[in-house]
Amino acid sequence: ENTDPILRIGHDGKLLYSNEPGRKIIDDWKTAVGGDVPQDIRDFVSSVLRINHYREKEVSLDTTHFTLRFVPRRDQNYVNVYGRDDTEQKQAELDLIEAKQAAEAANIAKSRFLATISHEVRTPMNGVMGMLELLKKTPLSDKQHSFTENAYRSGRSLLTLINDILDFSKIESNKLKLEHVPFNIKDTIDDVLRIVAEDAKRKRLNLVTEIPDINPLLVGDEQRLRQVLINLIGNAVKFTEKGNVIVRLTKTAEYKTGIQLKFEISDTGIGITPEALPFIFNDFTHQDDSTTRKFGGTGLGLAITKQLVNMIGGEIHVDSTPNVGSS
Repeated sequence: ENTDPILRIGHDGKLLYSNEPGRKIIDDWKTAVGGDVPQDIRDFVSSVLRINHYREKEVSLDTTHFTLRFVPRRDQNYVNVYGRDDTEQKQAELDLIEAKQAAEAANIAKSRFLATISHEVRTPMNGVMGMLELLKKTPLSDKQHSFTENAYRSGRSLLTLINDILDFSKIESNKLKLEHVPFNIKDTIDDVLRIVAEDAKRKRLNLVTEIPDINPLLVGDEQRLRQVLINLIGNAVKFTEKGNVIVRLTKTAEYKTGIQLKFEISDTGIGITPEALPFIFNDFTHQDDSTTRKFGGTGLGLAITKQLVNMIGGEIHVDSTPNVGSS
C-alpha cells in the first residue's frame, strides 16, 4: 500500500484525484476532489505544463514536510503529483545548520577570547623583558648572568607564542590588514638572518644565502614578509642539528605592475614524514607529541605563514624527506 500522497490536477486547477495519504495536503489546501486548488498551485501547474518538464515544490503542514513532484501529462492536460514525506531529512538539515551556526559562534568567541587574553598578557610580558634586558647590563656574576640569560630566552619564547596566537586570532577574524610601503628586500633578508644567526652559530650550522643581482627596492608589506621568513628560516634552524640552512631567492616573473619572487629555504634537518606532510600547514599541527616536547612551539607558525602568504597573493609548498631535510 502506498503511504505517499498521489494527486492529479487538471490544467484549469481542478483537483481530479487524490489517494488517502494525499488527504492531508488537500485538507490544508481547503479543497476536495472536483474542487479548485489554491491560486499558487494553479499557477505552478500551468508553468509545469507550459515547460513540459517536472518541477518540485516544498510544502510544510504542521509538523510534516513534503516535497511534491509535479509531472506533466501535456497530451492529457493534467499533472500527476507525487509527494514524499521528508520531514526527518528536513529536520536533520535544520539541525546541521543550527550546529554549524553554534560552532561558528563558538569559534568567534574563542578567537575574541584568545585575542583579548594574548593582548593582556603581552603588556606585562614586555615589561618583564625590558627589566631583564636592563638587568643583563648590570654587573652580574657568571651564575647570575646565566640565570638572567635563561629567563630572557624563556621570555622571548613566550612572547613569540603570544604573538602567534594574536596573529592567528586577527587572521581568523579578518582584522589583519596588509600594508603597502617601500622597502629594501636585501635589508629585510639581512635583518631576518641576524635574528636567527645566533641559534645557527650555537648549533654550528652553515647559514648560506643565494641572492641574485636584482633591484632590491620593492613596495609591499615588509613586516609580513619578514614574519614569513623568520618563521621558515627559524624552523629550518630549529629542526636542523647539523649541516646547512640555505636561503635562496630567485626572480620568477616581472610585470608592469610588479615582480614575482620565489624564496626557497632548504635545510638538512629531521624532515617531515609522508603521513604528516599533507597536514603541515594546518592549525596547531606538529609531526607528533615528541616534536612538541623536544622543540616546543604552538604548532601555529606554519598555519600563520600559509595564511600570510595567501593574503599577500602568493603560494607555499613543501618538499621533504625524513632524516635528509626539507625545502
